[in-house]
Amino acid sequence: MVFDIEPGEGQGRLRLIGELDLATYESLLEAARGQMGGPDGLTLDMSGLTFMDSKGLRAILILHRELGGRPIRLVAPSRTVLRVLEVSGVIHLEGLEITEREP
Repeated sequence: MVFDIEPGEGQGRLRLIGELDLATYESLLEAARGQMGGPDGLTLDMSGLTFMDSKGLRAILILHRELGGRPIRLVAPSRTVLRVLEVSGVIHLEGLEITEREP
């Protein structure tokens, strides 16, 4: 399983690449927690994410809770990842924004 996290431009921005699952979700939590200090919340570029299972979904929910009302933006999720977000109902969480490209 291949998973990588690249820093984005500026605080609170990360690019996810590969598969976010049981084996990799803790890496996301660790990296994201180091980026959550700013008032703008967290932006996760998901354009390079090819797969996400329930543990990846759980990581997003944990981060959403830890952000305490600051936004979490999911940028350019694939159809596969978007489907997981839709089926789980996470897509409707207040403070969660899903966009086609980086704001």
